[in-house]
Amino acid sequence: MTEDVTSLQERLDSQKSTIEAICKTAGVAGVSIGVLHGGEIVHTKHFGFRNVADKQQADGDTLYGIGSCSKSYFAAVAAALVEEGKLSWTAPTKTIVPEFNASSQVVKDEANMIDSAAHRLRLSGAFHLTFQGDGDHLIHTKDFWTYYTKLSSVTSLRASWIYNSHGYSVLGAQIERVSGRSLAQCLRDYVTKPLALDRTVCELDFHTTPNFAKPYAALADGTPYKLPCRQDFRGHFFEAAAGIYTSLNDTLKYASAVLEAASKLPLKADGPIRESDQLFTSHIPVVNPSFRERSYALDWIRTQLPGVVGVMGDNRRILPIDQLPVIGRGATPRLALYHQGATVGYFPSFYLFPETKSAVMVLTNSIANCDAADWIAQTMIQALFDDKDPIDWLELTRKFTRQCLQYYDDMQDEVRQKRQAGGPKRDLDAYLGDYYDNTGIFYIRIRRHPEKEDALQLEFQGLKKHAYQLRFFYDDTFEWTLSRDETAKRARYHQFDQEYFNFHFHSSDGTAMNSLTWHHDPMVTKPETFERGKSGGLA
Repeated sequence: MTEDVTSLQERLDSQKSTIEAICKTAGVAGVSIGVLHGGEIVHTKHFGFRNVADKQQADGDTLYGIGSCSKSYFAAVAAALVEEGKLSWTAPTKTIVPEFNASSQVVKDEANMIDSAAHRLRLSGAFHLTFQGDGDHLIHTKDFWTYYTKLSSVTSLRASWIYNSHGYSVLGAQIERVSGRSLAQCLRDYVTKPLALDRTVCELDFHTTPNFAKPYAALADGTPYKLPCRQDFRGHFFEAAAGIYTSLNDTLKYASAVLEAASKLPLKADGPIRESDQLFTSHIPVVNPSFRERSYALDWIRTQLPGVVGVMGDNRRILPIDQLPVIGRGATPRLALYHQGATVGYFPSFYLFPETKSAVMVLTNSIANCDAADWIAQTMIQALFDDKDPIDWLELTRKFTRQCLQYYDDMQDEVRQKRQAGGPKRDLDAYLGDYYDNTGIFYIRIRRHPEKEDALQLEFQGLKKHAYQLRFFYDDTFEWTLSRDETAKRARYHQFDQEYFNFHFHSSDGTAMNSLTWHHDPMVTKPETFERGKSGGLA
């Protein structure tokens, strides 16, 4: 590292007040930040609390969930198995996992491991049937291959990029099939042991594991609300997609190993991270058009700076890509490899720069009112490379937080404006029953609300824990629109489309309902139909 270390550290330290203000504005309980430069750790810092009630601060060994940033670890596992000759990047998936199935015959016959890992299957990536808040998985692993066929084919195989965590479920199944070991054991054998990562796990007990950051979600006023649950991925089909919990110290070790491998392209790495020519090369463009490169490797987005980054997080959902900042202006052009993640109570943001062996790793323990983890990461990147065209990250946080909260207010306004006066024309009993999807493995129970005579209650999978008040909206449509605070307290991710919260009931004979439609998947034009089963008439 040729740069003056003192000057670099002063720039990084000078971001303290900005980061504290970002956390307060967006509602982040705690954050841990690490920076590598020239392959060396040049900065670590912890803000806020891993446990707000007890005022406990995080340290380098504090565990955080990393959600989708887990994918690169399991891609590295797959790469090691390829090098051992047990897996193939290009062999059809069905030759390894015969039960592999899909709604598209072409995907079923031709899809391979790179297609799954690079998100180019072009299947809908929505997961609203398996996750409805409160940290639970509503679809069990035993039903995965039946459930997987529900993912609609949006366009042809390899035509373009659609982010889809189910692809890593398929990759995980291939890893387990050829290795004869669990994903947790493979992670230990191929990643954590070789890299001496002693706080990186996907198989743990949330209640007994020490030094664990508590999970939070931000209320509308920015107050961190402690969540009673975490998402447990042990043995679930999303384990390879989002199941890892790790610490800042371990993420810095991991980043160093990845940088070492990525810096040797196009040659194969000779360290623990193998098959670098596949892991870090471009496999499909991401979010076109883009003047500079913006493509997907295997769980790393490649972006040439100056450019827009953070395109897979909540900030791009809050405002369009043309309102995201361009970083790297006034600095030396360089390649960024990055990924963002989310799980219940945790948002991370990982950035690597192979040319300078630099990294910015950010871990947070909050579902904030914007993707604050990514704004913090970009704040540190700007300081790291001393960009001469500085961006006001705090003002961006304020802007995106305001817009996020405005969406919730707008949904409530839409319901108030469109709700028909006078209530439903039918007796509420006409709507009662269990409504099943076309696989029979997911259903929505509609029953009388136990406390409100003029309302119904929906229960996903018939579970009282997953119940929501269902209110008359118009005609035969009922809604369960949530406020920001209700969303936060149920450990749900942001949902800004009011139509998502509408159930449209249908009757074939003009009396009792025989189906409902729900547009839960924005990638699919038509809403899904749920047919009423035989358990209607619930009181």
